[in-house]
Amino acid sequence: MEQAIVEDEYPYVLECEKYYEIIVKNIGRKWLALGNEVCKDHATYCYEVMDSFYTFESRASYMLYYGKVVNKTFKELLEIMIKIGCRDIAEQLQYLLQHIPIISNHHNVLYKEFTKNIGKQLKRIDQDGGHILIHGGVGSGNISDFQLFLKLNHLLLDLEWGEDNLPDDLETFKKKVQYFHKGIENCNTLFIFDDIRKEHHYEFLDFVKKSIVTSQYSKPQNMDKYEYYKMPEQFTFDNALQVLAQHQNDSNLPKSRQNREISRVIEVCKNHPSAIDIISGLHLRNVKDWQQVASIIDNQAQNNESSTTDFKFHRIFDLSIQQLDKNDRHLFRSLGAFKKLPIPIDSIQSLWKCSQSETVSLLKKFHQKSLLRYREENSYSSSCCILTEVMVDFLQQPLQSDQSISDYNKILNQALIHGYAHRCERKWFTHPDDGYFYQYLIFHVVQAEDVVSLEEIVRDFDWITNKLRSCKLAKELYSDLQKCLDYFYFNGEIEKWFNIQELYQLLNTNAPYLHIKTMDIVQFLLISNRKDNWINKQAMKLAELNGKNQDNDYWKATGWKITGNNNEIKQTDCKWIDRKIIHTGHRSIIDSSNTRDIINCSSPKYGDLRIVHANTIDLKQYSITVRHYLSSKIILEITPANHAIQSTKISANGSLIAYAYADVQISDALGVF
Repeated sequence: MEQAIVEDEYPYVLECEKYYEIIVKNIGRKWLALGNEVCKDHATYCYEVMDSFYTFESRASYMLYYGKVVNKTFKELLEIMIKIGCRDIAEQLQYLLQHIPIISNHHNVLYKEFTKNIGKQLKRIDQDGGHILIHGGVGSGNISDFQLFLKLNHLLLDLEWGEDNLPDDLETFKKKVQYFHKGIENCNTLFIFDDIRKEHHYEFLDFVKKSIVTSQYSKPQNMDKYEYYKMPEQFTFDNALQVLAQHQNDSNLPKSRQNREISRVIEVCKNHPSAIDIISGLHLRNVKDWQQVASIIDNQAQNNESSTTDFKFHRIFDLSIQQLDKNDRHLFRSLGAFKKLPIPIDSIQSLWKCSQSETVSLLKKFHQKSLLRYREENSYSSSCCILTEVMVDFLQQPLQSDQSISDYNKILNQALIHGYAHRCERKWFTHPDDGYFYQYLIFHVVQAEDVVSLEEIVRDFDWITNKLRSCKLAKELYSDLQKCLDYFYFNGEIEKWFNIQELYQLLNTNAPYLHIKTMDIVQFLLISNRKDNWINKQAMKLAELNGKNQDNDYWKATGWKITGNNNEIKQTDCKWIDRKIIHTGHRSIIDSSNTRDIINCSSPKYGDLRIVHANTIDLKQYSITVRHYLSSKIILEITPANHAIQSTKISANGSLIAYAYADVQISDALGVF
């Protein structure tokens, strides 16, 4: 039985500050009905309100104040909403008093008692900490160990753990768990880990104080620290009717227990709510329509070769899709190109080559048919659609019987890449960062076997810059480059493999200097690349272009020390070009004739670069100089006595320098200043 809230527990509307935005958003389009109820003279200034306030939420807020509803109790507000025919809104607002997020009734069956119990546990966790494990439906958690590692690193970045302190792999993460726990022991954040499918992944979630874990599998062993809640495994007959009733106008539907076809369909599908949902979207109008659905299920059950549950549902999915017109069918089926994740609207717009309004309109149409979930957020860029795993599996099945799944998957991905290319006119770095494009573009290009696009993208340093900024982790870029290397190697594209291998090695070797938040990738390559290769030419080209368009200054090393056979030192043209405006000229700040070794610099993460190098004064004397790279001003200059300087180093923050030296008594000792 639902627990009632006594009169004294209802706060005044004005006291519900943290829920006020949710209240007006829920009232939204019903602002006019609310005004008619609470404002006697509402009709006289209705048009003035419409002219003064442009959103439904702002109009609803005005009515709450003008009608003095803000001075009423929350219970009185609920009674008003019921009176104007908005019982559904009243029920949604009721959950605010239980501190439970609003859950839409549309396309959902709400287990009130189950939700209330979770709410009670959340209150307890909020005060004392703790963990909840919910056995529920399928999400998108079937991820590899590497993907889990990336997600955990992203989590640590969000917690401002520090880029330099991130673990290198899952094993390192496990060793550092106690430090992570100590770092967030006073953190009140509730962590939600959705759809954990691999039992050994639980051991990497121990560092948080408060968490909810969902899984489609039963409770693993040794999980005593979790409060365990199990969702109902299947719909009851009444649950199924509740979903079906959302789309049915048939007043006889509640009596459908006596209807053999309806009872048969519900009995077969009640273990799979998504199938019931799809059937509700068919808008079945009469007994004949129900007989058609029942016939599909019965016929497939009699077919020994195709009697799997998923296949029966695929036939139902196909029946729903066939109700669409030809163009809409094609567009919906094309969504099979995406991964089993929430799909941002920007990426769908690119795939469909539609306008923003056309894309949203189509998604809402598919949502009404229960083919997908359209989740509308405050901003267009945050909105997305969600397909069930079973639906994605169906959309990835070939339409032609003589076509293989791999060939059809290639066609789907080619359409997606063509859509992306069309929208950004093959200037890949200009596509909106929607949280999907930069994360998974390389995956889709490889699946499409599009060699031309693959080479274009990984040679586009502007795209690489945006990739790093979007993903925040250099390891995600390395993973993409590795996919490219594997593809080029196994397809005999040796020259392309060699070129990308150069870039991959360069990025890996100089990773300590690659700080994503502050580093321009063009500047990074000009610093670190020692060869006159395609990387250098591309970086110089972009530096010149950026210099003209953005008035950027770039600098680079034009020479390096080379160690030959027997470790002898060969001098190249060791000039260090500083504050170099490439499109107008450059100047050297260090004379090549007396530069002793490879020049090192501090990290750009800690501010302006400091450059350290050793100079030869004579055969017995050496000096070490630290310069500010923009002004060329000498910050420090020392002359160690009787030390033949072999090499110099500088710390990342530029506060320490070190040098290796040799003399008649000591070889390769290290002096630190």
